[in-house]
Amino acid sequence: MTPKSLSFLVAGLFCLLCFPSGKRSAEPLMGPVPGTDTLHLARQVLADNLPPGRRAVNRVARYAEAREARPCLSAISPYEAIIREQAARNGLDWRLVSAIIRHESNFRPDVVSPAGAIGLMQVRPGSVPADSLADPGTNIRTGTAYLSKLMTLFQPHAANGTECIKFMLAGYNTGDSRLMGLIQAARTQGTDPSYWSGIVPVLRKAQGSGGRETVAFVENVMDTWREYCLFYRP
Repeated sequence: MTPKSLSFLVAGLFCLLCFPSGKRSAEPLMGPVPGTDTLHLARQVLADNLPPGRRAVNRVARYAEAREARPCLSAISPYEAIIREQAARNGLDWRLVSAIIRHESNFRPDVVSPAGAIGLMQVRPGSVPADSLADPGTNIRTGTAYLSKLMTLFQPHAANGTECIKFMLAGYNTGDSRLMGLIQAARTQGTDPSYWSGIVPVLRKAQGSGGRETVAFVENVMDTWREYCLFYRP
């Protein structure tokens, strides 16, 4: 099978999965994120998810299996109500917040990392006492507020909404000041600092295994978010 025909096959399977009735849904998979006019991400983000190749075909097959096994998905986690509330308050998609929690703690509020990060969103104690962060509501309120701060911080440096979200995720994982330094380093080294792909080689060179961890975190959260967007309404 040629790469071109493989691309058509992937696109056809994707359309069948997203619009099983054969008609285009009048309701988008994900509408504009509240509180911002730069993150109209639904089709832009989903379109990035299916490059031609074996990985794309495997992912489409996984989506099909999940749809067949769980045709009516109602909630990602027991914390959906507070996640929705705080995500809306901070201009975030609740499914993105859920994807972050999935990879930070696997929805376990009692997790404490070796570095001292606590709870569902692995928040480090600071302005909020450590014992309060074990509470899911407090943890999610604190984590989503920080995500919103990161979005505002990196928005002027990102080429578009999708890139801004990748910067936000990287900053959440490695630290906002560290990522800002990497953006400046990418600029001096001749890579495009407005795209995450321009930051990645600088990050890997500067941080070694830590850089690989951040790159994997961004990729994994983005993949999980896209999958949640297919199965759960905004």
